[in-house]
Order: sequence, then structure tokens, then C-alpha cells
Amino acid sequence: LNSIYILIVGAIWGLFSILLGYVIGSSLFVAFGSRIGGRRTRVSSILRNAGRVIFLIFVFAIFEIILYNANLVNGVIPKLPYPYSYFVPVFNIQYSLFFFHSFYSHLTGYFISISYTALIGLSFVYINRRAFYRLIEPASRSYGKAYVHTITRVRSRPFSFFSKDLKISSRKSQNLILLIMPIFFVFPTIMSEVLYAPTTRVDPVTLYNAMVAFVIVTASFYSILFLVIEGNGISFIKSLPLDGNSIIRWKIAAPTFIFLIIDVSMLITISIKVLMGTPYYLFIMVDTALYFVSSIIYNMHRLYGKIPDTADTVNFYSFGGQIAFISTFAFTGIIVGSADIFSLAVQYSMKLDAYSFFAINTLIGFIALAFFTIRYRILPMRPGPESMMGSDA
Repeated sequence: LNSIYILIVGAIWGLFSILLGYVIGSSLFVAFGSRIGGRRTRVSSILRNAGRVIFLIFVFAIFEIILYNANLVNGVIPKLPYPYSYFVPVFNIQYSLFFFHSFYSHLTGYFISISYTALIGLSFVYINRRAFYRLIEPASRSYGKAYVHTITRVRSRPFSFFSKDLKISSRKSQNLILLIMPIFFVFPTIMSEVLYAPTTRVDPVTLYNAMVAFVIVTASFYSILFLVIEGNGISFIKSLPLDGNSIIRWKIAAPTFIFLIIDVSMLITISIKVLMGTPYYLFIMVDTALYFVSSIIYNMHRLYGKIPDTADTVNFYSFGGQIAFISTFAFTGIIVGSADIFSLAVQYSMKLDAYSFFAINTLIGFIALAFFTIRYRILPMRPGPESMMGSDA
């Protein structure tokens, strides 16, 4: 603090950091938080939602890496020698600017600091105009009436429910965050127990037990979320000539599809570090899918029955607020955890290997899925009126 040079250069780079943060945030808003060409197209919505998910996961991954492996930070920050360090002062500022002592080096430091700040200042002016235009664009634009000839495609009810749930669940940022929130809750545990283990070989049963928490959290969240996303449309669904079993039958497809994508992606990521036989990964994939589907069938059927037939809308408070989350977590934990505990007890009592554990656990999973499928008529034995109507469409 006794050096005037450090105070001035530090103030300049403080201003640079503030402008850089604003430019990055405004750029994300322009890219993913606004309409493209005044129209919201299906492709632009998919790109924006994908960008949001990737950005959230990227920030989360950087935080977790720094938290669990702080030594990597020193390796990531480049320590380039002169004169290459001048081209990356943002990452190498402590070596390229602040340790200068001669008059010539001070002039060089001022020139570099002012140049980068001026560059980010010009970017600030440009992106500020774009962000302000995008912000006021919906209110200032007026659209004339246009008559467009459209062709309506008649789809089957299962596919209609599937595509509708996928679109609605990713349309709002709140729903999008809830879709990936189970990753934020569970993946740190998996990283600490598996990815950051001192050895590359991990017990398959240990990995499955870590994934059990992911199944419980995801099944609990998705059971409530994919009913809540109906919102005001629940009155239309309740007015359909369909029973609750048929509705649940068609609504479990979208959450199961999303779960499988996340589940397979996590296992592929883990397989990069953890050396384990391919059959074990297949066992884990099948078991997690079995218990997820069983849990979501039971929970969605239980929660859907709590919605009155005269309901105009549905939200988290329709099921009791926090009580709904607690009860859903409890029931899911019983379905998934009881099978896991029983399989572990048999394995340790009879001193069996990991394959025996998965054989027992998978068998219980198929029995549970068959029970809930038959109990709630997820796969009807004979076509009912609603299926006849769907086939005619």
C-alpha cells in the first residue's frame, strides 16, 4: 500500500473487473434471455435453455473443483514469462504488473492497464446498448395481424403428454433450475467419495450407494415438479374423460427420459476416473432406473389424487407445501432405501460378492416395478375407452 504505482494500477484493474463482470452478465442476457428477431422460435428457445443449463453446471463445476481441489488453482493460473505474460494480465496480473520496480516497467504497467480497461470500456458501451434494446424490445414493438395457414398434426396422447411436459418443464427458468437441482445436491457427495478418492478403483456397491441419494432426490423433485408445471392447465386435464391412472401413465415418460439422460451422463463422467467393469455400470444404470420409475409412479399417483376435480390451478402448496416435500422424500427413501439395505444385509451376512448384491437388488427392483405397474394399471391388460379414442386419433 506504500507504492503509488500499485494503488493506481489496482484501482484501474478494479474498474476493469467491474466492467468485465457487467459485460459478461449482459452478454449472457442478450444471448439467452431475449427474443431473437422479435420472435420466439423453437430453436432459439432450445438454445437459450441449453445455454442456461450449461452455464449453471459450468459455474457449479468450477466451484466444486476449487472447493475439493484447491491445489489445481495454482496450476490453472498461467505463470508465463515476459513478454507473453502481457497478453494474459487478467490471469497473470500478480506476475506481469504488480511486481514491477523500474520506471520503464511502471510505464509499461500503466499502458497495459489503461489499454485493457479502455478495451473493456468500449465493450461495455456496445453491450449496454444491446442489453437496453433487448430489455425494452417487447414493450416497444408492435406486431400487426397476420393470417397464417397452419397444418395441425394429430399425435397420440402418450407422445403429446411427453412433448408437452418436456417443453413446459424447460420453458421457465424456475423449472429449469429445479430439473438440475438434484445434481447440485448429490454430485458433491459423489465427487468427494468417488472422484477425489486416493485410488482409481472404487467398490461398485459404494458407487451405487452414492447414486441412491441421487435417485431419491430426483424422484422426489420430479414427482412434484411435473404435476406443478401444469399450472392452470390442470383444469383441462381434469376435464378429460380419463382416469388418474391414464394421466400418470403418460406423465411419467418425460421425467424418466430426463433422469436417464442425467444418470447416464453422470456415470460416463465417473467412468473417466473410476476403473470398474462395464457390467457394474450397467447394473447401476438399470437399478437406478428401476427404482426411479417405481418411486415416481407411486408418488405421482399419490399426489395427483390430492388435486380436487374442481381445481383451477395447481402449485406446490396444492400438496401441502413443505409437508409434500418431506413426505415425498420419506416415501421415496423407503422404496429405494429398503431394497438397498436388504441387499447389503444379505451380502454381508452371507459374505457374497458385488455381483450377488446387484443380482438381489435388481430382482427386488423388477418386483417393485411390477407391483406398482399392476397396482396402478400403468400397463392396462385390455384397451379402455381412452386408448380406443387415442388409436382413432
